[in-house]
Amino acid sequence: MIQVISRALDILEFLSTGPGQEFTLNQIAKQTSLQKTTCANIIKSLENRGYVEHQGRMAGYSLGYKAYQIVFCPLFYEKLRLIAEPILKNVFQQTDETVILAVLENERRIVIAKEECTQGVTARITHATNLYRSASGRIIAAFAPEKDMQTIISKAGLPDIADWPEVTSRKELEEELAKIRREGIAIVRTQFDLVGIAVLVFKNGTVIASIGVCLPGFRFGEGTRHAITHTLLK
Repeated sequence: MIQVISRALDILEFLSTGPGQEFTLNQIAKQTSLQKTTCANIIKSLENRGYVEHQGRMAGYSLGYKAYQIVFCPLFYEKLRLIAEPILKNVFQQTDETVILAVLENERRIVIAKEECTQGVTARITHATNLYRSASGRIIAAFAPEKDMQTIISKAGLPDIADWPEVTSRKELEEELAKIRREGIAIVRTQFDLVGIAVLVFKNGTVIASIGVCLPGFRFGEGTRHAITHTLLK
């Protein structure tokens, strides 16, 4: 067994004994029988990848969001929903349109929370859909680290012409994703005249989700576009 991998797993296993609990560097080093310097170096690498979180200079370490994503997605999603709930409600109150919280899972956009519009005509939201079909899926893919983005593209393939008419080649797909990165927001108008607008949710600089507004195209005038875009970016 490769020693550094074994030591990293020892640290993660110890932190998992107290989910949500903080442990000091001394506690972790003692419980894993590691020298403090060695322990600190491994923890730093795990922290950079999101598997460990440092709660502050005077605080300790705990499992990071990536660990929850891998071993128990429902727990991670529930925590994310609780944090995002007041923000979704605020966006809903300002736009009076359907607001969603979405993640990317196995190259599909998955809705994990939403506030539904109560107007007579609304945008129908499916729980899971092709990532290219939605603004939420596109923006998460666009802001993924380069290696992850290339993996997503390789697995998902090129979008269907109905999902993304402007894209007919991998080069065009990469150019469109780069445009989304520059603008910091994704806007999609479907063949059924539904509009989706989405921005990102970050955790320590890493994209973990997206918040989007969905509405019928006939309500998406220039004033509405500006107002929703401003609200989401804020």
